[in-house]
Amino acid sequence: MRCTCDRTKDTATTTVMAPEELAGLSATVTGEKLLIQYDGPALAAGVGDTVSPANCIPYLLRALAEGYVLEVGEETLEDIPCLRLALDTTDADGEKVVCTVWLAEEDPVYAELSREGKLLLSVRFTAFQQTKSDGGE
Repeated sequence: MRCTCDRTKDTATTTVMAPEELAGLSATVTGEKLLIQYDGPALAAGVGDTVSPANCIPYLLRALAEGYVLEVGEETLEDIPCLRLALDTTDADGEKVVCTVWLAEEDPVYAELSREGKLLLSVRFTAFQQTKSDGGE
């Protein structure tokens, strides 16, 4: 799956680019609200801080900015030298979620989100681009 994520200070929107069958599907997290939209109509999808495939990218970005660092180390992942960070976060239900992220240079390569040692989601980044909005946020 190929996605884009646009993030401002208050919102994050992840949009599916491929596969074609899902292209245009987007999930927007604003505060604690999650909105799913596809080709027009929108569907309120609950709390934005609960870990799900729809909001895992914004959740990871927030973890990188605000999470408590549990572990830091260097690790090679798929022949790429990476900085490995394990970050402690709390979801909307008050449950602890550990976000482990492998970073090459400044870009994420891979991430895992787990609760109580059980893997919830894994994310493999094939491309990552960060841009600033006109407001410099």
